[in-house]
Amino acid sequence: MSEKSNIIKLKNLVEDWEGEYERSIKEKPERKDRFNNLSWTEIKPLYTLCDLEDVDYEEDIGLPGRYPYTRGVHTSMYRSRPWTVRQVMGFGGGQESSKRSDFLQKHGQTGFNVVFDHPTNLGLDSDDENADGFVGREGTAIDTIHDMRELLDDINMESESISLVSAHPAILAMVVAIALERGINIENLSGTLQNYPMIGHTMGGCTDASPHYSKRFCLDIVEYCSRNLPRWNSTSVASGQSRAAGCTAVQEIAFGIGSALAIIKGCMERGIGVDEIAPRVSFLLIADRDIFEEVAKFRAMRRLWARILKEEMGAKNPKSCQLRFHCHTAGHALTYQQPMINIVRSTIHGLSAVLGGCQSLHISSADEGFAIPTEESAKLSLRTQQIILDESGAADT
Repeated sequence: MSEKSNIIKLKNLVEDWEGEYERSIKEKPERKDRFNNLSWTEIKPLYTLCDLEDVDYEEDIGLPGRYPYTRGVHTSMYRSRPWTVRQVMGFGGGQESSKRSDFLQKHGQTGFNVVFDHPTNLGLDSDDENADGFVGREGTAIDTIHDMRELLDDINMESESISLVSAHPAILAMVVAIALERGINIENLSGTLQNYPMIGHTMGGCTDASPHYSKRFCLDIVEYCSRNLPRWNSTSVASGQSRAAGCTAVQEIAFGIGSALAIIKGCMERGIGVDEIAPRVSFLLIADRDIFEEVAKFRAMRRLWARILKEEMGAKNPKSCQLRFHCHTAGHALTYQQPMINIVRSTIHGLSAVLGGCQSLHISSADEGFAIPTEESAKLSLRTQQIILDESGAADT
């Protein structure tokens, strides 16, 4: 039977089923007046091949590791390249965070991921009057290179990927200086600096730099990394932060790609080619509770990025078209009431990130809705990742 005949037969089956469905919900009404995802897209009760009639499989979906990378950026995906287990941590000073990092590594963490406090991100010393009340809150306080040495004390900088959730160039400068102290060829350094221009952040009466200043610093870092740190992700576009602040999944895609393209175009104006920049651009995205919408978001964003880079930006290197992202499960969706239920929420969020093809993952802990995670809850989140990888079957195909 021809493909066209199959579609006609399927349409007749669907039409017959829809009549049966209408009769069914007259007898027992649907449990909602409207079914929609978090972006307010209405959800149909049934999807079939009829919904894919106008889809060109090769051009619109493709195979894993092949343009337009809808199904993932690596050919073998998690069968041979598991995502990096990268639980974020950061509190107090370098010693405290180093201790937590060592604890997580002993239980199977495969990537270093640290967030810094607000004074550090703004370039303030901890004893600055504007830093009062913010030191070591929501991140690690780093004032000097000595603090950074303590933070990285147990990290093998030659083999381990280092994720630094900061945009400040001094943080990267310290890492490079410590690598040189250890006799490491900085071309072998692997990691990520968030380096995402943020506008209008205030703290204690201190306002950060102007948008032009932030963008200039961002471009300076990208240019430096493209020349000196070929394995370093020079910018991680954190549109997931916009999602946590209330935007939709569709807007998260738009803000992320729009910001990344602005950075690439800014560097191209400096004479740096798109294929020198784009392969080291990464993204930080959120995985929220609507599992199908989140998986679709990650796939759609990869495809859109690939097409824009190839067709509009003129990228020649396939790696320029491969959107890579770290995923942080939705901490904003967690509640302080009945915190144990957050374990279930975060598991669903993490599963959507894996089904969507993330390159590294943080699963928010049960107590993350109201506190810095305890060792026990942080370990449970790490174990949740291991269960998704080794027991759920989600990573096997």
